[in-house]
Amino acid sequence: MVECYWTVAGHDSAWQKISPDGCPEIIFHLGDPYRIRHADGTEEDQPFAIAAGQLDRCIYVQPTGESDVLGIKLKPNGMWKLTGYSMNSLYNQVVDLNHVWRASGEELLSSLRTVGETSARLEVIEDLLCRALPFPQQDTLLDIIIREVRKNSGQLSIAELAEKLGCTGRQIERLFRDQVGVSAKSFCRVVRFNTVFKLLQQESITRAEASYIAGYFDQAHFNKEFRQFTGENPKAYFKNDHRFSNFFLTR
Repeated sequence: MVECYWTVAGHDSAWQKISPDGCPEIIFHLGDPYRIRHADGTEEDQPFAIAAGQLDRCIYVQPTGESDVLGIKLKPNGMWKLTGYSMNSLYNQVVDLNHVWRASGEELLSSLRTVGETSARLEVIEDLLCRALPFPQQDTLLDIIIREVRKNSGQLSIAELAEKLGCTGRQIERLFRDQVGVSAKSFCRVVRFNTVFKLLQQESITRAEASYIAGYFDQAHFNKEFRQFTGENPKAYFKNDHRFSNFFLTR
């Protein structure tokens, strides 16, 4: 259910870009809160515990003081498994965790504030997750589909996949809307976009080669997708320092 844990600590005031990576998140601000800039240009301080749904465009966040952040990056349908919340309602949304997972979220935030070491915090989180979910978990149809999409780097026909798994395209779309928060096609696009960044970790591969391997056979199409997800064209993006965003895109 958990993709990875991550932490940020220190003092910084720079705005950081967050690009879509196909995973929802639960984030705890145990230091000063962050500020978020919405697509319409408005800004507001984030709650100390937040739930972030699937994105199809970038967002910007800014530390307001001393950062002490612990993030739980969940598998694409992990938030739904944990909370039962309709993920379509969290599409391009970052909300107070209490709206999604009230009792357990408050318990977790309160417990995390009593410990300082990262290892101790992870023990607190894993203890609550084990109590919240049955273990071991059985793979669902959607788990299998997500694994297939990732294995094929998003270059997958949903119709062919439905036939292979003995279900319908409509069934797959319903599962993605409810449990992931985006359409199957949109999820495949994000996975393919992320594949470019993973490939670029190999120094011998150029951006043009990475985009071709990821299935972008037309440069104009690649540029359009890149701008959709990052707000910039590839040349401008790689010229700038987007370490925070790149950390998740290349993991």
